Formats: sequence, structure tokens, C-alpha cells
Amino acid sequence: RQHLEALPKKRQSSAEEDRARVRAALEAGADAVNRLADHDSSLLREYFEDELLPAWAEAHLVGQPDAQLHRERARLIGDALLRTTGDAMPRDAARALAEPPATATSQDPLRSQAVGYQQLREARRVQDLREPSCEPYRGALRDLNAGGSAYAWWTGMEVVSACLLESSRYEGALAHLEQLLKLAEPSAYIQLLGHVRWLQGVIRARRGDLTESLELYRAA
Repeated sequence: RQHLEALPKKRQSSAEEDRARVRAALEAGADAVNRLADHDSSLLREYFEDELLPAWAEAHLVGQPDAQLHRERARLIGDALLRTTGDAMPRDAARALAEPPATATSQDPLRSQAVGYQQLREARRVQDLREPSCEPYRGALRDLNAGGSAYAWWTGMEVVSACLLESSRYEGALAHLEQLLKLAEPSAYIQLLGHVRWLQGVIRARRGDLTESLELYRAA
């Protein structure tokens, strides 16, 4: 046993180290978050989507006071990402945790957002396992849309991929993607726009429209 205790500790995985870096920046405050955003905005966005929003959702649904802390941290990251990348989606999503927009249709928009974020996390888990994820994404879209979350638009893109693209329903997929472009462009949802154009390119390539497909890939 003493021999085992004397062995060097297992090195943290890169993912664990990345999460620790973000948590340290959040604990240090806005200046540290802004510095991290300048250095690695993708790390902040990944933490925002994969850790912070689900943590807020869980805390909100069970009435934990941590929900307020998660909401404030989401605001810090959303503002930093808007400044460094020009992408307004995280900022808008963070604002909706405190004040749902007028587009929300739920009688309890915050609860709908929380349920939607939990469903979105589950949909991604199922997708990572290469299992059918259409219905989980549809459920997430329904609740995020009802709650007025900007991530309803991102989830709408995931629905196109998981439900329409997987079943080769290309005309319907292209129509939905075109609608997403019209909604997202004036809102400065830059990452969503890039992914939508990439999906359009995938569909054009599958249909044999190689020239148009390459143009869409470049635009993405």
C-alpha cells in the first residue's frame, strides 16, 4: 500500500485540465474570463454549452441556490464570447436565463429552458453513442423554443441533421436550413451560420452538386 501511495499521481486528462482552467477564470472574475476568451474562445464556448448550461438547468429544476451563480457565470462567458468572436448566441442564451424574451410561449419559460437543456445534453450523449437521436433532439427543440432560448435555433439545426439528413430527406432539410439562415444571420449567430452552410454543402455533395457544395464549404 505504501508503495502504491508513493507512485506518481495519474496526470489529469486534457479535458479535465481545460475545465479547471475555465473554473479558475470564472472564480477570478470578468478580467480573467476575458483573457481566456482572447486566448481560447472555443474552450469557453465548450464549457458554456457542455457544463454551465446543464449545471444551471439541474440547479434550477431542484431549486438550488447555485442556479444564480451559474446564471451569473453564463453571463460573463456570453459577454466575453460576443466581444472576442462576434457571436451573440451565448450572450442571448445567458440573458434568457434571467429574463426570458418575449418570444417565449411557455407559462414557465425558465423551467422549459431547463428541461430543454437537459434534453439537449441527453440527445448529444445518445448521438455520441451512434444511436438514433432524432426524438431526443425534437424534445429539446420543443422545450428550448417554448422557453425562448437562443439555443432552440442550434437545436433546430441538430434536428435537421438527426431527423432529415439521416433519412435522406434532402429537400426538407434544405428548406429548414434556409429558414435557419434567414433567422440567424441578423442575430449574429456566427457559429450557427457556419454549421448551417456546412450542412448545406454536405447535402449538395450527396446530390452531386459538387461546385455549389464547394462554395458552401468555403462560406462555412
